[in-house]
Amino acid sequence: MQYILAKQRLMPKIISSKLSSNNKKLNHRTDYFRIKEYIDNFLNGNNQNRFIVMPGLRGVGKTTILLQLYEYLIKNDVPNSDILYFDVSELKSFYDVNILDVITNFIENIHQTTMVELNKPIFLLIDEVHFDKNWALTGKIVYDNNNNIFMIFTGLSAIELQIHADAIRRMEK
Repeated sequence: MQYILAKQRLMPKIISSKLSSNNKKLNHRTDYFRIKEYIDNFLNGNNQNRFIVMPGLRGVGKTTILLQLYEYLIKNDVPNSDILYFDVSELKSFYDVNILDVITNFIENIHQTTMVELNKPIFLLIDEVHFDKNWALTGKIVYDNNNNIFMIFTGLSAIELQIHADAIRRMEK
């Protein structure tokens, strides 16, 4: 819980430092606009494409896009408490817990409910999911249990992220 609270408290500072390079704003990429459209649809009640998987090699901009989308959500009046961003490599290094534990903890302690009973939209922006071998099963469980949860998973293992049996029917690549 301390990790989740620290992440939420520090996100404005993280966004500010990572999205600006020498006081120059980073440009948005095509993938940003595609995912932003899914977010807008979700916010307007269309929950069809709410499990997004973004595979790619290191350094291509996946984390930057996640942070830009976080910033977009804040600018569109989504409360900080309804957005959870975390990096699984960091999570595994410091706490050795899995993605589902963090999501469950976030929903139960921040939103005072269960995943099944959550009745408002929340956003999960999860970076480097390949560090959790059960990432796809977690995505499937979350997707199947509640239509109010929008997820973006990024990771290195492009082939695994694109064809994992647990998630393939539910996710948008």
